[in-house]
Order: sequence, then C-alpha cells, then structure tokens
Amino acid sequence: MPEAQLLGSLRSWLPAGRTLGLEAWNSRHRGVVRLLWAHAFGLGVFGLVRGYEPVHVAGEVIAIGGLALVASLLQNRTAQAAIGTLGLITCSAVLVHLSGGVIEAHFHFFIMLTVVTAYQSWVPFLLAMGYVLVHHGTVGVISPGSVYNHPAAARSPWLWAGIHAAFVTGAALAGLRSWKQAEIERTRSELAESRERDARQREAVHLHDTVVQGLVTAKYASELGDAEMASKAIVRTLNLAQNLVADLMSGDEARLEPGGLRVEPGGTVPKP
Repeated sequence: MPEAQLLGSLRSWLPAGRTLGLEAWNSRHRGVVRLLWAHAFGLGVFGLVRGYEPVHVAGEVIAIGGLALVASLLQNRTAQAAIGTLGLITCSAVLVHLSGGVIEAHFHFFIMLTVVTAYQSWVPFLLAMGYVLVHHGTVGVISPGSVYNHPAAARSPWLWAGIHAAFVTGAALAGLRSWKQAEIERTRSELAESRERDARQREAVHLHDTVVQGLVTAKYASELGDAEMASKAIVRTLNLAQNLVADLMSGDEARLEPGGLRVEPGGTVPKP
C-alpha cells in the first residue's frame, strides 16, 4: 500500500531515538546545565545594559537559574532533558524579549534547537518545537513588542508564530538528519565491535582447546612413564599456543614472543 510505503520511508529517514550511553548522556546534559548558567549571567548583564529595571532582570535570571538548578539535580533522563530543553528555549525567549523583539535575536532559537538535538531524544525535541509555537503565539498576542518589532507581526501574531515555527522546523529537519546519521554511525560501530568480539571469543576458545588437549596428552604420557612423548607434547602445545597468540597481535606487538616459557632450538623445553 502507498501509505505503508510512505510510513516505511518516513521511519527510515527519521531517527529512531535510541538511548545514548550513560557517559555520553551525562556529558551532554552537563554541557546543557553549564550553558544555562552561562545564559543566566549573560542575559542578566544584557538586560541591565538595555536599561531594564534590576528587579525585572532579576526575575528573568532567577527563572533561568532555577531551571538550571533543577536540571542539575534530577536523575531521570526524560526529566533532565525536558527541564534542560525548557531552560534553553526560555533563554531564547528572554533574549528576544530583552532585545525588544528584533529579528536577529530570534536566531538564538535555531542555535538552542541544535543543542537540544544533542540529547537524541524525541521528548525534548518535540517540547522545543511546541514551546516556540506557543510562545510566539500567546506572548505575541499579550505583548507583541516582546516578540516582534514590526507591525505586521503585531497585527497577526499567530500567523507569524506559524511562519517562525516553519523556519524553526526547517532547522529542525537538518538537525534530525544529523541525528539520524549519528545513529547510523553508532550502529555501524557497534556491529563492527560485536563482530570483532565474536572473532576474539572464537580464537580464545581455539587457543584454550589447543592448550588443554596438549596438556592432557602430556599428562597421560607422563603417567605412562614416557618422558620423551610428554616433552614433545608440551613443546608442540607451546609452539601452537605461541603461533595462535602471535596471530592475534599486530604491528609492534608482533615482535613480542607471547608467554615467558620459550622452546629451545632442537625442540626441548628449557629448564627453570
């Protein structure tokens, strides 16, 4: 069916939203929290320079600082991403407000949306998109001068909210593609690591079996009182084990002889 094909194509293009590893997630979330604290300070200075009352600026700074603090204390990933995203997009909204709605300040939304995609999760991404639309529409109706600095947008705030959201969506699509590519590369890396791990496990089993079989042969020969056969079995086992280990080594490691026990020329085991 065409609908099924369309849905399949859409799923292949969109990222799956795979969970990041714990270390990668924590690193990115710490970066978001630091960015929020930096914005709290920077926007406070910007508001004062723009001539806003200290009490007014303090309210904006406290709101951003509060979100940064909560984001740093939470343990649940979804909650971390949600609060971090609210903080980042709020920074954009405050910057637009303090600037008097100048169009250049709106570019900040694009930057923060790119930062949000670093979470590689659908919850913060969709939250950011919804925030932009609702913020531009509602605040544009209540206080048009805080969002727009031209009459057309002040007269039709929801229309211009849709226009801005459409441009943000365009930037989001680029972010989605980057996110998808990161997932593809991660999958390839994991597959390669899995294949290498399986190969090493097979080689380890082969090495283990070779050594065990050789030692069993030497043990039985020793029990039968055949010292020569036992010695040959040990020598053969050592040679095979050394060859197998050497095959696992690469580069400079290949020059190293594995193990501390060497086989003397002539096929005898050196005495300790």
